[in-house]
Amino acid sequence: MPYMENLNKLLEPLIPIAIVDKYTESNKRKRLFRTLRKPFITLCVLPDSYRDISTLVNLVRLVVQNTPTRLCLYVCLLFFIFACRKERTTIILEELPTPTEAILYDITFTDTDTGYAVGGYHFFHGEWLRTTDGGTTWKSDTFASTAMLDIHFVRPDRAILVGFDGRAFYKPDAATWWQPYYPSEGETMNAVDFYDENTGVAVGGKNFAYGLIYRLNNINGTTDTVHYPLAHELRDVQFTDENTVHIVGYGYVAKSTDGGLTWQPNSIQGDFFYALYFYNQEIGYAVGRSGTIIKTINGGTDWSKIRNGNHLFVSNEKFRDVWFKSADEGYIVGDSGLFWYTNDGGDSWKIVENTPDVTFNRIFYQNGVGYIAGEEGKIYRFVD
Repeated sequence: MPYMENLNKLLEPLIPIAIVDKYTESNKRKRLFRTLRKPFITLCVLPDSYRDISTLVNLVRLVVQNTPTRLCLYVCLLFFIFACRKERTTIILEELPTPTEAILYDITFTDTDTGYAVGGYHFFHGEWLRTTDGGTTWKSDTFASTAMLDIHFVRPDRAILVGFDGRAFYKPDAATWWQPYYPSEGETMNAVDFYDENTGVAVGGKNFAYGLIYRLNNINGTTDTVHYPLAHELRDVQFTDENTVHIVGYGYVAKSTDGGLTWQPNSIQGDFFYALYFYNQEIGYAVGRSGTIIKTINGGTDWSKIRNGNHLFVSNEKFRDVWFKSADEGYIVGDSGLFWYTNDGGDSWKIVENTPDVTFNRIFYQNGVGYIAGEEGKIYRFVD
């Protein structure tokens, strides 16, 4: 029949012709449905030829007119999933030479030319890199025996550095070298942020639990409040004003309105939230290890999922960091060269093509130039 010939042509790239031929035998329909179920529900079988929407439109129209309802639903579902597939874009990444092959967990700049990257191996090596020419060259000054995970500058010559196994260092001024600070709890500190020299918060934990929050009143680690142990490992922290600070972690999102002394958890859950970024006091984002993206437009009072990484028909993506350079334009980075871009406030995302197969841990952006730090001592620069 002409219908079957046309259906054969449309389905040929998707499933074997032998299976389509068997559809002509009414007593084989159940077998066909069982065979179709998996490829129609998963995304891995879509070939390049189905990037043409008109082809899928024709397929849906043909099947709707001539097949039982059940197969029709599968094809319509395929069309719906395909229609939601992300656009692609190109951002050129320039690999910058570094003197290390250690994992880099954080990167930041204090001005256009001066930047820092930190990392290492968890149990036996810490890495500290510095550039004074905008990232073109990097020098290493290794002084820590375990990995450093996050760095924050209160001002260009004053900084605090936190890391694995409860290790932390602070630099009180330009003339003084890094001084060690070892909290008694001894837990890994994943992130630190200061609003000013007297108001800071460090967060951490391990193995999805043993979460901790330090309320710091000096970069030398002076602590006036400790929340430990908590049920959730915490991964990131950010101040938006002197009193308001946000944290995220394993199934956990919370806000403080008294500078980190007390906390109010949000009801949103469903992912191991690895990073957050507030573009201003009201608009913020957080990303998770299962591919969830959440957004707030009222300063963290309410969060909504703009991408649910645990949904049946949503791909599982390993996000690690997020950054917005404007209210509309932002980036997400993650495992295996994952690099996404949005220009509509996160409503839709484009996949950056042709990225290296390297896990990207952190992204930083300033004055039209972005930097990405990742495994194997890799640092990339881009202009966008």
